[in-house]
Amino acid sequence: MIAGTGDVVHCRLRGGNANSGRGAAGFLTETFNRVRAAGAVVTNSAADAMAIATGDALRRFATEIAIIGGAEIFAQSIDRADRLEITEVHARPDGDTRFATIDAADWEEVARVRNPAGPDDSADFSYVTFRRRDQR
Repeated sequence: MIAGTGDVVHCRLRGGNANSGRGAAGFLTETFNRVRAAGAVVTNSAADAMAIATGDALRRFATEIAIIGGAEIFAQSIDRADRLEITEVHARPDGDTRFATIDAADWEEVARVRNPAGPDDSADFSYVTFRRRDQR
């Protein structure tokens, strides 16, 4: 887990490329050393990362914390969210990781901007904003 030095929590754990010779442990060590050098804080859990980010946000008078992560990080954090900023890519790429279904009973779509594929893109995409219906 990587807690940013601002009001962003970037959580990412990924194994090394099998062809790189580094393996997962080498990949993580190299990644953590790079982010530490950039001033980020490395933690062992999403809860620790959120605690650090919350303290940092309070010191900076930030009004929100963004969680940028993978499927597992989103699953661990979505209960804390009051807004989702989603990029929907209008394609069906190969892969086995998907963002959880956004339940219309819990979330209301409040904005959508559709964008055509740019010169370096392979598909159109939309930026979509959802707000939690039960503002806790």
